[in-house]
Amino acid sequence: MNVSIVLPVRDGRAWLGPGLDAVLREAGDSPVIVVDDGSTDGSADLAESHGVQVLRLGGGGPYRARNAGWRGTATELVVFTDVRCRPHPGWLAGLVRVMHDPSIAVAGGDVVALTGPGPAQRYAAKWQPLAPEHGLEHPFLPFLPTCNIITRRTVLDAVGGFREMRSGGDLDFSWRAQLASLGQINYAPDAGVDWVPRATVREVVRQWYRYGSAKPRLWEDYRQYGLDIAPPVGSLKFAYGEGRNLLRGLRTNPVRQWDVEVVDRLCQWSFRRGYREQFGRDVSAG
Repeated sequence: MNVSIVLPVRDGRAWLGPGLDAVLREAGDSPVIVVDDGSTDGSADLAESHGVQVLRLGGGGPYRARNAGWRGTATELVVFTDVRCRPHPGWLAGLVRVMHDPSIAVAGGDVVALTGPGPAQRYAAKWQPLAPEHGLEHPFLPFLPTCNIITRRTVLDAVGGFREMRSGGDLDFSWRAQLASLGQINYAPDAGVDWVPRATVREVVRQWYRYGSAKPRLWEDYRQYGLDIAPPVGSLKFAYGEGRNLLRGLRTNPVRQWDVEVVDRLCQWSFRRGYREQFGRDVSAG
């Protein structure tokens, strides 16, 4: 089964070199396509120096970049990863092996967040936000994060690729594939990657805001299929609840982990803030 690897990047030069080195060690003869989404830090030039195919876009977001990447391939299987990922030995073979089962539409392996000196990095290492079980156990339908998945070109063609949204495209893609009866979402046990988390609390909090802001659109699109999402709570009730959760977390965690607990509460607050604000915009627009 032939396979291509697509890696989108935007201003990710600091992580791209080690990421590409790790991907190329696994790729063998499989083509690697880096899609540069309007970088200004020389990411595209660095990718070209590694001898891989580079597509240069003017911007548009990570899912537009992924679409450009897979549409530039001619293989029956397509793998998606990103610049923060460092594949484990046997990664590509582990992904392809799962796809020998024709009932599988999308598969993916472990995404292990590494730790670091800062609270944002230690938060990621503690909570492992991209671990596949979070998506595979979703109460509506399973999904996998697009930083470590393999799928079939026939599946991509059938659903028109990824919807070009800022966040939430991984859920949307997996759900559309299943609702179209194209196959199952499956775990690939031998296809793990390490993932370099964001280094600052501000970056992490902004990421969780984007996650939250994607939630109303997903609810609007999938409630007809049974997706059940509670409406956001009011600002005062929300602030009171988050304050109680923070105090509870501080009481139950060692002092040395208080900064990680604060980051966790900030991320939850930012997620719900993004949800509340986008929910209000969608209601007003409707």
